[in-house]
Amino acid sequence: MQVEVDIAFDQLIKIIKNLPVSQLQKIQIEIEKGVKIEQNKTDLEEILLNGPTANKKQLKIIEGNRNEINKWRNP
Repeated sequence: MQVEVDIAFDQLIKIIKNLPVSQLQKIQIEIEKGVKIEQNKTDLEEILLNGPTANKKQLKIIEGNRNEINKWRNP
């Protein structure tokens, strides 16, 4: 069962401030997990955008190889 509740940000902060220390620590761990996931996505995106690219000659070779493979696969 899942329940959705619409809570204003200020109300959420008040609720969090009233939690016991053990639950605050659990919330902090969960928040940090989310931040790490976002950082990993950004890092991967950055790596891909800054990675090597093929030039026109290499693209022609790749296209030729694909054509040859397709001929072999589909006689």
